[in-house]
Amino acid sequence: MAGQLFKLLSKGILSSPAAGLETVQNRLKTLQKKLDISTELDQAELTDLAAGLAAIDQGSFSKYQRLIQLIKTEFQWTGKDPKDRLVIFTGRLETLRFLEAELPQDLRLKPEAIARLDGGMADIDQVEIVEKFGYENSPVRILIATEVASEGLNLHYLSHKLIHFDIPWSLMTLQQRNGRIDRYGQTRKPEIRYLLTRSQVERMDEVERIIKVLLTKDEQAIKNIGDPSVFMGVFDPEKEENLTAAAIESGVSAADFAEELDRNAKGEGDVDIFSWFESESGDTDEGVSMDSSQGEPLVETGSLLSLFPSIFQFTATALRFINSQTSPVHNLQINEDEGFIELQLPQELKSRYDRLPKEIQPQDNRLLYLSDRPEDMMRAMEQARTEDADWSAVQYLWELHPLVEWISDRCLFYFGRHQAPVIQLSQGLESDEVIFICFGSFPNRRGTSVLNRWVSVIFKQGKFQRVEPFAETQKRTELGLHELPNSGTVNIDDLLPLRSPAIQQARQYLQQERQRFQDQLNPQLEAQRERLERLQGYHVEQLELRWESDNISANLKQDKQQKERHKIDKIFQDYRDWVELSMTTESEPYLKLIFVIQQA
Repeated sequence: MAGQLFKLLSKGILSSPAAGLETVQNRLKTLQKKLDISTELDQAELTDLAAGLAAIDQGSFSKYQRLIQLIKTEFQWTGKDPKDRLVIFTGRLETLRFLEAELPQDLRLKPEAIARLDGGMADIDQVEIVEKFGYENSPVRILIATEVASEGLNLHYLSHKLIHFDIPWSLMTLQQRNGRIDRYGQTRKPEIRYLLTRSQVERMDEVERIIKVLLTKDEQAIKNIGDPSVFMGVFDPEKEENLTAAAIESGVSAADFAEELDRNAKGEGDVDIFSWFESESGDTDEGVSMDSSQGEPLVETGSLLSLFPSIFQFTATALRFINSQTSPVHNLQINEDEGFIELQLPQELKSRYDRLPKEIQPQDNRLLYLSDRPEDMMRAMEQARTEDADWSAVQYLWELHPLVEWISDRCLFYFGRHQAPVIQLSQGLESDEVIFICFGSFPNRRGTSVLNRWVSVIFKQGKFQRVEPFAETQKRTELGLHELPNSGTVNIDDLLPLRSPAIQQARQYLQQERQRFQDQLNPQLEAQRERLERLQGYHVEQLELRWESDNISANLKQDKQQKERHKIDKIFQDYRDWVELSMTTESEPYLKLIFVIQQA
């Protein structure tokens, strides 16, 4: 029995007698259909194995008894605390059925306290189970799950204890399982336990030691690397399982298996993505080692420009303005002390909510309640879970909330097409000074903005003076710190002739900024290109040296060597293309006049 059958049978027996028996019986059915005399010996051996597995009941199943001891004694878990729930993972459906049938009686739980999650369930049923597991009022206390729940599900709200009833043969799957409770938002220290199957047969006990290697490497990855997939280098759970199965079937020792995983992590195995951009030897005379003297990459950071101290203040001010116009917002209440905004959902805003999950929409004509305080949101989410609610009654007020986007658009509508407001200030401006505020940006060749500037083009007595960053203008005029009276109509006859020169000066300034940016960036780009050339040459050389010492046929060696060479060339070329497209800016900026400031 080899390959896939070996993996299925081994994993089944290591999971539970029920899972092992299911695999054996399925194999027997297949062999009996063949009516081949050559399979009679296999049938006899499998029949004996099936009888042995069937004789193991829950009382003599030592791993199951260890599970009960772990839950009752070590965890001291009773199921009475609705905020202390258990997650039990198994890779086999038959094992799940066994646990689902036996646990209620042995833990003195009602049947509804046990929930299951497996790949045979409809998506809507899976979502319902996960939601029930997160509701404090739900009777569910234990969730038994197969790998369908190992990725992308949040099980940490009311659970910090997880038990692996069997161990996956994939480091990626192992990490994904643990990530269901060990994730952001977990308020208690996760407690994770692994149950291993020991055997008196030396060969099978070596299997257990190999699985222990996986657990060790997972822990090592968490502490040192962060990504356990580097140990196998295939970046796919199924392929990782196949590698583990191949090691077990071939009789590799646990020590050799561990050594091979370490070699992969260091980039000494087959070519992998982590070795493409670093030297294996680290020798500086090869010209391929990491050189800190090249300097840090040019990175610009900053914050979104705003004339308001917070998104709450912007929203409150905008809503008050909208409410003073012809179409007021109904039931608007703004409490700055408590930090919340409440309002009836406007009809125009409802269409934006149609693009969102229906759970987020206020039901039964209830008011929309928003807060920008994270602590309020955490309390509201906790409350929602205790009430079995699909969504928090409080919504987080931030830049991308539909309400903020809606009021931003509404405020823009008060200015006509190709119009910009004129603001009159009584402080911070010199006599006869006029300032045109412009925004300019340069996208890269992927269309993503990489260089943004807010600039002030300053005129005095109708003559151009200078261009300065808008931050300086904002500081000296204290714009945004005080409320400004709206004096009504402004005479723009003297401003219109300055508009085109202002745009021209802003464009010229932005071009200079772009050139300065590229002058700083180009040496780093060139250094990256040269480094990539050296690295690629180094890895090609190492590839040739490795294949020279390999004792396989010349044709097979040439074929494999060409495939690996193609893989290396493609990775380096893809990286070069990414650098060029991402770090090279377009020559012309996007430029927009935002508003004009003049002395009152």
